[in-house]
Amino acid sequence: ITFSKFLPPRWALNTPDAIASGIIYTVLAGISDFIDHWVTQFPQSFIVITGGDRQFLFEALAKYNPNFEGKIIEDSNLIFWGMKHLNLPKMM
Repeated sequence: ITFSKFLPPRWALNTPDAIASGIIYTVLAGISDFIDHWVTQFPQSFIVITGGDRQFLFEALAKYNPNFEGKIIEDSNLIFWGMKHLNLPKMM
């Protein structure tokens, strides 16, 4: 199957949409559960989504659970922000 940039219908009417729906909504449920527990333990923190699918996940999570608004941010350069703060020896 091929995945669209948009969420598939939750209740699909054909096999490819049903497979996509099962995969996407299972992933969103797992991530949402993780975020719920994290925010419960660390209410002042943020969730940062990074990586190649970050924008899709960011938008999908916002639709899946509107309560996450303002708690989730996406950053394509997160790894570089961390590397910037390392005290690495200078290369010649």
